[in-house]
Amino acid sequence: MSEYHSQALPTGTHLGEYRIERVLGHGGFGITYLAQDVNLQTPVAIKEFLPAETAYRDNDSKVRALSSGHQEFFEWGLERFIDEARVLARFRHPSIIQVYRFLQENETAYLVTEYCEGEPLDRLLEREGRLDEARVQALINPLLDALEQLHAQDVIHRDIKPGNIYLRTDGTPVLLDFGSARQAFGARSRSMTSVVSAGYAPIEQYSSRGKQGPWTDLYGLGATLYRCVTGQTPPEASERIVEDELVPAVNTADNSYPRLLLESIDAALAVRSEQRLQSVGKFSEKLNVKQPKSAAKPRIYAQPPPESPRIPNQAPLIGHDERYHDLGDGTVIDENTGLQWMRCPLGMKWGVDGCSGKPKKYKWKDALEAAERLDQEGGFAGYRDWRVPSINELKTLLTYEGPPYIKESVFPESDRWFWSASPCAGGSDRAWSVYFYNGNDDWSLKGYYYRVRLVRGGQ
Repeated sequence: MSEYHSQALPTGTHLGEYRIERVLGHGGFGITYLAQDVNLQTPVAIKEFLPAETAYRDNDSKVRALSSGHQEFFEWGLERFIDEARVLARFRHPSIIQVYRFLQENETAYLVTEYCEGEPLDRLLEREGRLDEARVQALINPLLDALEQLHAQDVIHRDIKPGNIYLRTDGTPVLLDFGSARQAFGARSRSMTSVVSAGYAPIEQYSSRGKQGPWTDLYGLGATLYRCVTGQTPPEASERIVEDELVPAVNTADNSYPRLLLESIDAALAVRSEQRLQSVGKFSEKLNVKQPKSAAKPRIYAQPPPESPRIPNQAPLIGHDERYHDLGDGTVIDENTGLQWMRCPLGMKWGVDGCSGKPKKYKWKDALEAAERLDQEGGFAGYRDWRVPSINELKTLLTYEGPPYIKESVFPESDRWFWSASPCAGGSDRAWSVYFYNGNDDWSLKGYYYRVRLVRGGQ
């Protein structure tokens, strides 16, 4: 069902390669649309920066400040909006909304993200009142894991509440609508109380001088879980700081929930930040959840493990920084990493005059299979353990002397997108790649056709 907004872009409007379908939602900070990627024929969500108190849309679809006095606020908020988009684009996690890109059109900015099929948690709670233990537990671990990843990069969500947790059709929770930019904008343009979420915002968010951190998100999570197990929204923190009338979850929820869960919710809801759970780790300890430690599995070979690349004494150094040892067989060894690289992309041939022929382009899965096939058919330069590099290995080829780029004198035909072997954690249809023309690394759909350069050693 489409929502209506008098300032919304009309259905059919094009923003780059995206066509607006309908309004998904709106608030004081902007409008969110359902759109279609006309190239890939896939749905996306697009969030438009259009703060209602400082801007409007004119007849040409341009977003304008309400007055010259509002212009500074609008421009400052727009910068915060773009900064937040860049930060969120770094994360790949199934419970963090996936940012694809941002656009700057109509004198404003647009954040393009994945479109999730499902419903927001607040709608489910309105319909059912409370959630049983199994569904509450299904929320906790993915959300804690997502918050741990955010907090490790010093990123705080700042607006965790049922309305900002979307449930995919498979039940996976996704954090939406990060509140950092909105709160920063509100701190400059209006009262802080108008940008906090009543019942879910901790006391430190009621002041621009309040010290915020992981404990701020844990309060929002605790308040959300409190709503899930009791059917009630906690009182506002500004009221609790004067007289705390919150009935603890251990006293108001029924006995179908584990006591440790209810005690953890109460500990996350301490009104004073210094008395609250301070980190995801502490929350997990309180829940008595053992965090899985990913142990590295040994690599198993049908034959003895391949030897690490060895640099012959006579191998000259090439590249103006003399970093790569040229083995003269179409490969080089990077003395910084010890990795041995093919100089030519797959599809080209190495000869006395260097690389010849035309590079081939592969879908991601086909690229992995091409590397295996090469090894099975005899390998290259006397080795049969070539592979598609990981994203971190691929990025080591970038040179940072001004804008990042790759040395074409060492690696010909490289100013294009190249596949890595690293899939994205946030989607089974995506993998990481590098655009060597400008050093950009990003996820790409596995169905795209990119070039491939193979490596051996490492891992």
